[in-house]
Amino acid sequence: MSAMLDCFTVLHKGGAVLWRKEMCKLQGEPINDLIKTVLLEERSAETVYKKDQYQFKWALVNEFD
Repeated sequence: MSAMLDCFTVLHKGGAVLWRKEMCKLQGEPINDLIKTVLLEERSAETVYKKDQYQFKWALVNEFD
């Protein structure tokens, strides 16, 4: 199975969307769910989040803290 990149988003760790590029329309609000479920609950030590048909992966960059 091949992976496809549907959306690329740059987020502030507080949940603000700094930049976003959608390659196709996402169903529902999976980015908002990621922000609420992972970032705002401080579960950022995890690196994968699955929501419906989407799988999110991320890396934290703290050099600007």
